[in-house]
Amino acid sequence: MAQGLASDGSPIEQAIYTSAQTDRGGGYQVVAASPGLVDRDLRALATWCPSHDALLEAQDRATSINFHPLPSGAFCIARTETAGAEYSERGGRRLHTHCLITPPHVLQRFGNNPFALLRAAVAGGLLERQEPAGRPLPAARLPGRAALFDHSLLAWLGRELGSERLNSLLDSALTARLLGLAAPRAERIVAGLLNCLPIEVRTEFSFSTGLRFSPRRPFRWVVVERDEVAQRHLEQQFDVTVVNPHRGRPRAAAPAEHGWARFVAACLDQRRLAQLKAELSRPRPGLTTADLSALGKTCLSEGTVTQRPTAATNMARN
Repeated sequence: MAQGLASDGSPIEQAIYTSAQTDRGGGYQVVAASPGLVDRDLRALATWCPSHDALLEAQDRATSINFHPLPSGAFCIARTETAGAEYSERGGRRLHTHCLITPPHVLQRFGNNPFALLRAAVAGGLLERQEPAGRPLPAARLPGRAALFDHSLLAWLGRELGSERLNSLLDSALTARLLGLAAPRAERIVAGLLNCLPIEVRTEFSFSTGLRFSPRRPFRWVVVERDEVAQRHLEQQFDVTVVNPHRGRPRAAAPAEHGWARFVAACLDQRRLAQLKAELSRPRPGLTTADLSALGKTCLSEGTVTQRPTAATNMARN
């Protein structure tokens, strides 16, 4: 296993959360952690990490990529997968979650993109499965960096959804309190949505790509079942905005009016990805999601991309 320190001297800590019998008792718990992890982050992992029967798909190779902030200001990037049978007699698949805890400036080297950092970790052998043997995990060495913009991924997202549906999906992703994504290839769609955002705001969006919804795990974007009864339950009981991007707008949704969503969709519609890349690559320290709609409107008014009429505009004209 790769170990040591990140290339800038900052440690990336590790933790493993799974079901086991330890001297602290049996059940799901943090069974191994690198020594640099602070107590408040360890306690938070026990809230965010999944336990028995939490994967959305009941398959031996089902996985979920999970991203969320921690109390110390660090971020957790985790992969949950099945790991054989439960040690207890209740049956079912045991879940194994490998967590990488990274300081903000290390994540920034990878474009504030959890998927990019995770790819580097997998390539370096950092996430190779191991059963903890009662000794601490080492801090991780993860050199390199990633581009801020993945041209091929965004081009794929445009082909997969089209500009109008992407406009609606991105509008919901930016404005909903909780977004429930009901779609095939959901992990790639989540990665594509992050790729549409300026680097400064990407860390505001926690997500999981394959865990069942749980109110105790407060991810902002979650993948949900493609069952309409289950979706209505999430909408009514937990105020989740459920979107199937292949079927247009969510139920009872307002027309997509978020300025940044319209700008991204217009760039795709008019094949102006170079302009979108330029705007995403421009440093904007202090930018937050509260500023993003106005920024999109400014980009539309100042750039070569022209805004297509929205549903609200057409209604006003009529």
